[in-house]
Amino acid sequence: MAFAKSLTQLLAVLLFATIACAQSPTTRRTYQNPLPIELADPFIFREGDAYYLFGTAANDGFAVWTSSDLVNWTKRDHVFRRTSETWSRRDFWAPELFKHQGKYYLHFTAMGGGKERNRRHRRIVLARGDSPLGPFEEIKAPWFDDGSGDRPIIDGHVFRDHDGQLYLYSVALDAPPKHKCFDIQVRKLDDQLNVSPDVTMCVSPTLDWEGDLVNEGPIVLRHGDTYLMTWSANPYWDRNYSVGLATAKSPLGPWTKSPQPILKASDHISGPGHHCFIDSPDGKELFIAYHVHRDPKDGRAGRMLAIDRARIVESEGGVSIRIDGPTHTPQPVPVVGKAASDSGR
Repeated sequence: MAFAKSLTQLLAVLLFATIACAQSPTTRRTYQNPLPIELADPFIFREGDAYYLFGTAANDGFAVWTSSDLVNWTKRDHVFRRTSETWSRRDFWAPELFKHQGKYYLHFTAMGGGKERNRRHRRIVLARGDSPLGPFEEIKAPWFDDGSGDRPIIDGHVFRDHDGQLYLYSVALDAPPKHKCFDIQVRKLDDQLNVSPDVTMCVSPTLDWEGDLVNEGPIVLRHGDTYLMTWSANPYWDRNYSVGLATAKSPLGPWTKSPQPILKASDHISGPGHHCFIDSPDGKELFIAYHVHRDPKDGRAGRMLAIDRARIVESEGGVSIRIDGPTHTPQPVPVVGKAASDSGR
């Protein structure tokens, strides 16, 4: 009797293990943060049923990962790699992709090479390709210069409004030894992707939770007649690296900040930030993709990809974003299905 009971229990355990092992990545029902992708500053572009993930992950350019469900990613080859001819030499950071007039444009932060003084500073570079998989070639390197000389310019983000007007958001850093703060600014782009000389200040660190130095990694969404800007504050290696929210009635502002972050560290997750938003495969949910510290006790020991559900909500206080995270326990995988329209941002 005891033997039969033990045998039954053993068979049950083996059956459970067999089912678990037999589940392919595409049939599993849950995922858990962080996902097994080592990168920082994730940006996801969608076209049709395919997702393309870019991020800060290499010292010689940028690779791309592809997915159909936001959870299972396959690493592909480099889409951009430095050569002896490229302006971009090192510090390959914060790539983003957008489509314009049938071409794909990868823009990113890099430090230039060469002997000229202005080539040794971090600037935003614009590269063009025929596919999200590249290859991309520099066409504007740097994309623009603000005339400040030594002041680095990083973290570009392109937003297309409903009327087709493009806006380039970027982050300007005060040069050493001043180091006052990181300012988020915006400029219009024309159809040839030339940058307007007119610049508008958006936000800089003003709230207690932001610290007194960093506002970076801007992302802009539109909901009705409200524009929502999200960004990250505090140094990236700080466990309190977090995501803030501001709203406006124009892409140029003025912006009103929410008093508290919409995504911040938890007991199990450190340094969530530098993010993007992307629709689920079926188009019915909004997700935020962001990086977290690989080691919660050491913010400089690498960063990894995480995704969580997000919602744009309306209330008497206005429009806001709520994030179900940061999570560290199993979460339902995004539903795979045909979306009503593409949502590449």
